[in-house]
Amino acid sequence: MMRNHTFGTSRFRQSWERNPMIVRTERKLVIVGDVPYQDEYADRLKSLTDTRLVFTGYVNDQAELAELYHNAYAYFHGHEYGGTNPTMLKAMAYGSAILALDTVFNREMLQNGQYGLFFDKNSKSVSEIVNNAENGDVQIEKLKENSREGLGQRYDWDVVTEQYLSVFEKLLGNSPDSNE
Repeated sequence: MMRNHTFGTSRFRQSWERNPMIVRTERKLVIVGDVPYQDEYADRLKSLTDTRLVFTGYVNDQAELAELYHNAYAYFHGHEYGGTNPTMLKAMAYGSAILALDTVFNREMLQNGQYGLFFDKNSKSVSEIVNNAENGDVQIEKLKENSREGLGQRYDWDVVTEQYLSVFEKLLGNSPDSNE
């Protein structure tokens, strides 16, 4: 298993394809996942000759997936739609430093940058975040150390159930602040 790689998801490819040389790193970008159909764009990406790109395809073995998360230098999260993303939660649980596309959902999950860094949907921003991460190992290490804390503060079962109970009590009028 490769150590010190950057772990990405199948949706995070566009910026790398446009300007693969503007990212100054020797780390590998490991793309986990694929498209379940013939796709010209995905085929074009897979044909790139940059040795830093590794396409694993689908990984169903949970132990292998855990090892990828755990040994990643950083986890790229390029999803731009949805809410709480289980893949990012897994990355946080394994202590990955999170580099996420700047969306309202990702900001909420990472508590506005407390537990991850953000990039915009363009090659310049992706290059900057990768190059800054390469120059700031201390920041990446801090994110790795804190990622589990961010997960526990927000997505712990006790926290979630208390929040549900609070909402239900307000709806039923059984809460001190239900008159708000």
